[in-house]
Amino acid sequence: MGDHWERSYGDLQWKKDPANVKNPWYVLIHDAKHTACFGVKTGTNTICWWGLSADALELTLDTQSGGNGVMLGNRILHGADIVTMQNKPGENPFQTDHRFCGMMCEKPRLPKQPVYGINDWYFAYGNNNFDLIKKTTAMMSELVTDTHNKPFSVIDAGWATYSPYLPGDGGWNDDFSKPNDKFKDMHAMAQEIKRSNMRPGLWMRPLCARHDEKASLLAPTIKGRGGAKSRCLTLLSPKTSPV
Repeated sequence: MGDHWERSYGDLQWKKDPANVKNPWYVLIHDAKHTACFGVKTGTNTICWWGLSADALELTLDTQSGGNGVMLGNRILHGADIVTMQNKPGENPFQTDHRFCGMMCEKPRLPKQPVYGINDWYFAYGNNNFDLIKKTTAMMSELVTDTHNKPFSVIDAGWATYSPYLPGDGGWNDDFSKPNDKFKDMHAMAQEIKRSNMRPGLWMRPLCARHDEKASLLAPTIKGRGGAKSRCLTLLSPKTSPV
């Protein structure tokens, strides 16, 4: 069983056939008695995944900067810190995994208080607007019982300036510094949420490329995903330089 690149969508699972499977960040190998764990600590300078076959375990550390190769010169790139572990006697795989994740992330960035609230995506799916957010926030605020830790009202996709290539598509916007005509003034929107005794939150996708972005700043396209209309910026690391 491996991790996921970003987050799981209910698809983490034990696999009987590990061939040609990329296990991001860490992998657990379990039989009837033992669980062996192999991973890397959080905060790596590379994109890491584990590959498993019948007679080998391989770790790949991808040093590319976005879609570009890296020219290190006389610099040394610390790729990752490898961590390994096995289960304790009487420990089930879940308990082992929980303990192993603590080893891989020694300094988790935890909030001071529980984060909770509402998000409009799962009922609006991008078809949101100023009045809808105001109405639903006011409705949900009636259920708030802990005024010392106010809940969030998060505005998801659909609020920012649309791309001329994808008009009306809230999932891939052109400019996250400007709202579209459905919202017009996000400061006023935030004030409305605060008046309902909730905290304003905003979703964005920072690597969305503008429709007129330079081609040299774009990540390479992946077959079967996205395309010329939903373009993505390359992620350049400050510790590396493109070739």
